[in-house]
Amino acid sequence: MNPNKAIFRVCVGDIQEVAEEQYGTQLTDDELRIVIKQVQDKIITYDPIWDAVGELGRIGKMTEAEDKEFFNLYRS
Repeated sequence: MNPNKAIFRVCVGDIQEVAEEQYGTQLTDDELRIVIKQVQDKIITYDPIWDAVGELGRIGKMTEAEDKEFFNLYRS
């Protein structure tokens, strides 16, 4: 599988949709920059990935090198 395949995406349209539905407004470009930075800071990728891999039953079965590679690859 392509290691660069995206599995989660948030676009500006998604942010504008939430702003419209929840607050009845469109965000300015400056407001969007602020919201985008905050969303980027809040999205945690490591823990959900770790949990999903653990549910496969391989945790504890990975070699030390595999575990270290996984940790370093996905640690934010």
